[in-house]
Amino acid sequence: MMALISDRLLRHPNTDVRISVMSCICEVLRISSPHQPYENERMKVKCCIILLDIGCDSLVTKIFEVLLSTIKFNHPQAVFSYMEDIMTWLLDESDDIPLGLLKPILASVQKENQ
Repeated sequence: MMALISDRLLRHPNTDVRISVMSCICEVLRISSPHQPYENERMKVKCCIILLDIGCDSLVTKIFEVLLSTIKFNHPQAVFSYMEDIMTWLLDESDDIPLGLLKPILASVQKENQ
């Protein structure tokens, strides 16, 4: 199972290979649920970053929109931490930040200032 999350496959130059790998990972997670076959930190990073590798900017933007609009002050600190990690990894690994991604970020900052 560890072979599925190797950089060789996740960063393969062929988009079809990367999509097939993500499909396999999703299926492994579905079958093995609720027991995760991979360590938590590694899966979070790899699943997020693969979205950038296959050019899913709209999905990355949607992730930011959902995370920023659903977080509440009464959520446990771990939830904040995971959300922050996901957004930070996506921004750090992006070659450039899509303009569409700025909208939910700025909307969140504006909402907090009000």
